[in-house]
Amino acid sequence: MRIREKSNAYLTQAASLVCAGGLFILGVFIHIEVKKPPIHISAQDSVSTLNTTFLKVISGGHQRLISGYMWILTLLESDLDHYKKKDLNNWMYLRFNQISDLDPLFYENYLYGGLYLSIVKDDPKAASLIYDKGLLQYTTDYALLYNAGFNSYFEMADATRGLFYLEKLLYHPRMPIPMKSVVAKLKLQTSLDYETAFEMVKENYSNTKDPMLREKLYHDLYSIKAEKDLDCLNSLKNGCEKSDLDGNRYVLKNGKYLSAKPFTPFRVKLKKQQK
Repeated sequence: MRIREKSNAYLTQAASLVCAGGLFILGVFIHIEVKKPPIHISAQDSVSTLNTTFLKVISGGHQRLISGYMWILTLLESDLDHYKKKDLNNWMYLRFNQISDLDPLFYENYLYGGLYLSIVKDDPKAASLIYDKGLLQYTTDYALLYNAGFNSYFEMADATRGLFYLEKLLYHPRMPIPMKSVVAKLKLQTSLDYETAFEMVKENYSNTKDPMLREKLYHDLYSIKAEKDLDCLNSLKNGCEKSDLDGNRYVLKNGKYLSAKPFTPFRVKLKKQQK
């Protein structure tokens, strides 16, 4: 009886092994032969960020080491998906912000983190916050001021905030003279302050000897003066100048004053106005 029971047990085990082997082979066959639908999980849904206080506690004073590791990990996990929401829950913003808390002097985190958020992730609000944190540490840094100004003015359509940064660069040693003309354009777009813009461009014109640049700056000066004078004349105000920068008188045609030669308006359009 015991021999029969043992025989039945062996047969049962053998049958189970054969069944399991058959299922394994079938599984391998299905895995190889059957096409599976692709599954995509965005980085926004899959990447997690640890609590900053917890990281500081376990770092044992090596916060810079951890921030460097997180920086490398962020670059490896980076994605190109635009972040549509404006709730500051963008995973890359959370990561860059945490890195700045761990290592406030991590310059590249502010510079490239801000650029990535603004240009790639299309999250200018988050980029602005990263730039602001960077400028608390590097108050006169040219690249951070320039990028913060560009992000605010063109990406966020906040002209006042953009000029707040850009005007700090007017006397920066790295500021190219042509960029000063651009800042003058932005200022004119914001406040219609023709006199200030004209003087800023005139200073650039006086301080450069490059013939092509001087020609471009002269056209800018002509445009600013023509816009100011024509606005005055066509508004029927008193004390308007009646000649352009070349000395030619403005022409009255069909009840409207025009310049003697065509010119391109000096104003620039914000990004959102161009769409």
